[in-house]
Amino acid sequence: MKDKNIKTAIDTVIEQFAPIGLEEMDSVKLLNRTDKKFVLPICKLTDILADMHDKYRLLYINDISKQSYYTIYFDTPDQKMYVEHQNGKLNRFKVRYRNYESTNAGFLEIKFKNNKGRTEKRRISFDYPVKNLSEANEFLQKNSPYKAEDLLPISEVRYIRLTFVNIANGERVTVDYNLQVNMFNHNEQSEDFDHICIIEVKRDKNSGISGIADILLKHRVTSNGMSKYCIGLAAVSDDIKKNRFKQKLRNLEKLRSDN
Repeated sequence: MKDKNIKTAIDTVIEQFAPIGLEEMDSVKLLNRTDKKFVLPICKLTDILADMHDKYRLLYINDISKQSYYTIYFDTPDQKMYVEHQNGKLNRFKVRYRNYESTNAGFLEIKFKNNKGRTEKRRISFDYPVKNLSEANEFLQKNSPYKAEDLLPISEVRYIRLTFVNIANGERVTVDYNLQVNMFNHNEQSEDFDHICIIEVKRDKNSGISGIADILLKHRVTSNGMSKYCIGLAAVSDDIKKNRFKQKLRNLEKLRSDN
């Protein structure tokens, strides 16, 4: 009941935001972007959103503000991409299929994190599993060290995303919640992270003061990242190395008591 009340309060507060459409949002370019993530108990989200509402506008797509995301992560049979992240390797890749359920648009995406900590993303329109991954083999080989035959679907992730834009400085803030992870292997185990939310701030390095920084500081929220793929896999599997993620998993469990 408590979780239901929190989500009802979130619905109430987001109704107070002025809307923005995709076309207007895309006109605000982030040319030299930096990204920073924050993981926090969902019970703090309503008050944070209330403090944001006079500076940010909320993205609506097809008159919908709460965008449902569905993602499938691919990896090799020995989960090389997970292992490289776990081992702290730089110049590493992730391969995923993402469906934006409000528009039913699907994309195959390759994310590359370089040795300077910057993330680059390449994507093509793709309809998986209607299309076999082999039909994207040229795209995969051009943008990653992987071929279609190297990859298997490992996990599926579902969540709701809210996207906010500060028109004054172009800063964008995404809020992901209702996070659920299901594994295709590992006996099809699942993990429910609906006690947390993930805030990601995307801003131009040269834009000056961040609108969200003082709000998060006020609510004692500090920066900490979270890979949905790696944390989901580490949470359900007992037979993989996860030293790098053990403390993060413990911290996520502690956040349950904060709600």
